[in-house]
Amino acid sequence: MIEWKVAKIDKIEEYQKKKKPLVLFFMEEDMDAVDGSRQVHDAELAKMAKSGDAVFLLIEYNGDRTPSLNTGSPIPTSKLASPNPAREYNVSKYPTLLVCDYHGNEFGRFDKAPQAKDVKSKLEGLNDSIEAMEQKLRKNLDAAKASLEKNDLRNFFKTIFKNFGEGIIGLNAQEEGIKVYRELLDKTRDEIDTILEDRPKDGESRLKALSKNFRDTELRKEIDDALEIIKG
Repeated sequence: MIEWKVAKIDKIEEYQKKKKPLVLFFMEEDMDAVDGSRQVHDAELAKMAKSGDAVFLLIEYNGDRTPSLNTGSPIPTSKLASPNPAREYNVSKYPTLLVCDYHGNEFGRFDKAPQAKDVKSKLEGLNDSIEAMEQKLRKNLDAAKASLEKNDLRNFFKTIFKNFGEGIIGLNAQEEGIKVYRELLDKTRDEIDTILEDRPKDGESRLKALSKNFRDTELRKEIDDALEIIKG
């Protein structure tokens, strides 16, 4: 039998520190954890769980699909660390099993109790899947940075949002993209503060241009608030 661990919020970070693949098993409603653990069983998978080559996590049923709080930021966050992982992973069928990297990024999904050989295949191919995603993110990031160098904010946001839309966290290209994005927002906040302090003649037009360029970011409201102040 596989040694499944119950995925409690206070334990998630501890499991992730092992930097091992994660197998997430979303159980059916009202199913006992012991019964749930029997739905997938295999000697080799059990050996992997026991040796720590992968962490096998049971996630109890949660049918709540109330949308999570919208912070206004497009930057992806950890689905696994959410109070309701089933919602964040868009689990609609039970049982569902996901194969993830240690960040909780999904690279394989089974919407019924899978064959053990199929789970092993996904685990064995995980590193290749991660590398392919890293390359995809890097390609988009390079294009986004090139647009930013040309001050082409429209295409910068269009491209960087493609990466954010993947919902991936932790990979190098994604983390670098998040840093570039945040640095741009911080630089723009400084510009807004300068406009509010100096009140230049073109301040209103500059803020209107910023509002248009940053309309899909969490900075939009700050810019519009600044516009109201400038207008008096």
